[in-house]
Amino acid sequence: SDRLFGHVFFYLVLIMLGASTGLLALVNDFIHLSAAQSYWPALPVVSWLVGSYILQVWGDYFRFGCFYTANNRYITYSSIATVVVITGLYLYLIPQQGALGAGKAMFIASFVRFATIYFWGQKLFRISVPWTRIVGSIAYFSAALYIITLIPLEGVAAMLVKGLAAGIACIAVFATPLIDREHRRALYGQLASITGRSK
Repeated sequence: SDRLFGHVFFYLVLIMLGASTGLLALVNDFIHLSAAQSYWPALPVVSWLVGSYILQVWGDYFRFGCFYTANNRYITYSSIATVVVITGLYLYLIPQQGALGAGKAMFIASFVRFATIYFWGQKLFRISVPWTRIVGSIAYFSAALYIITLIPLEGVAAMLVKGLAAGIACIAVFATPLIDREHRRALYGQLASITGRSK
């Protein structure tokens, strides 16, 4: 079960990273097209918020150990630590950096929440996390996002091309060593059976 939960977590991370890459690739052009110029200075906050929501989902996943063993008090301890950290960071960062400071504070506090829940959750129910492949996935999608941001287009054309590039990056990850060979074979088998039934 520890390996199964680890595999599920890895693919959860993979899906979230792919979705986040698409969002971050398109958000600048989308906001420039759809929102008044007074909203544009808020764009640097988006990446911090995306990162914080990813960490919140990670923390939610590792709460399973607390639920499984009926030790929900550790979730409360984590929440208290998070509230203390984010309150201090808000008081320090918002006066200096405004909304950007709030975004950074939320990211750091989300990391504290994840780290504390992960620490206690792993003690209560061990999950074998493939951190090497997760770090590799972060590097892969970070590189893909960087390349996409170099595309010299603006407006609707940029959204179409960048969206297509993000989609290709998401599909191409299945051809990398990040995906287990047995899982890749299973996926190809499922695709073959689907295409066979559709004919």
